[in-house]
Amino acid sequence: MLSDISETGEEIVEVVGELVGANVRTRVFEFKTNDNEKITGRIAKDAIRESSIILGSQSKVNLIKVITTYVTTGQEKISWTLKGIQQMDEL
Repeated sequence: MLSDISETGEEIVEVVGELVGANVRTRVFEFKTNDNEKITGRIAKDAIRESSIILGSQSKVNLIKVITTYVTTGQEKISWTLKGIQQMDEL
C-alpha cells in the first residue's frame, strides 16, 4: 500500500561488468559485475537498442537505483533501471 512507504531515494550508479541477458520485448536485463554481483531490472526505452548489441561483452552501465523503505516493516526494496550502456573497448 502506498501509505506504507516511508521514503524513496534515487541515485545514478556506474558499474563495470558483463550484460549477460536482455529481453528487448519485455525490457528486462541481467548484468554481472566484475565483483560477481548479479543486478536485474528494467531497461529504459532509450537503452534498448544498445543493450541488444552489447550483450555478452565487457561493458560499463549507467543504472538508476531506487530504494524504497516501508514504514510498517522497515524493509527496503531496491529496483534497478538500465539507463545507458557502453562497450569497454569503445571507452
